[in-house]
Amino acid sequence: MSENMVQIRSVKQYFNDFLVEGLKHSDKVSASDVLMIKQQILDAFRKEIFEQIAFKLGHGIDITNRDELASLEPVQNILKNSFRKWKRLCIICTEHGLGNLFSLEDLQRVLDEQEEDPQEIMYGEDSGEDVTDTIADILPDGEKPVYLEEKTNA
Repeated sequence: MSENMVQIRSVKQYFNDFLVEGLKHSDKVSASDVLMIKQQILDAFRKEIFEQIAFKLGHGIDITNRDELASLEPVQNILKNSFRKWKRLCIICTEHGLGNLFSLEDLQRVLDEQEEDPQEIMYGEDSGEDVTDTIADILPDGEKPVYLEEKTNA
């Protein structure tokens, strides 16, 4: 790929490149395996978005803050298309039993994070959300939960 090009993956490519390829050699898949891959996907999404913005706007643009950058029409179009793609990826993950690990807010959270603390990006931060819901409170009527097997050290 030339220096002037930005790699833009399709939803199917993201799913296949990261989840299918990342899990194909695993006998048992744990939630932590999927969450690690999810972080790789989010990092790739973030990189793709910022590369598209840099390509579209060039290096000579004088932007003082993120809000000013986000208000530009080309950036809004890139973000809108990226969020649509993320939403489709979340739908595919739900169809494959991974919906409880992928949410629409994940991409927004990653884009809002500051680069100064890579540990926060890797492990996330405790948002203090209420996690006391029961499965019946979360799943739509008629849906059954998918349980991933935890890896055990034999």
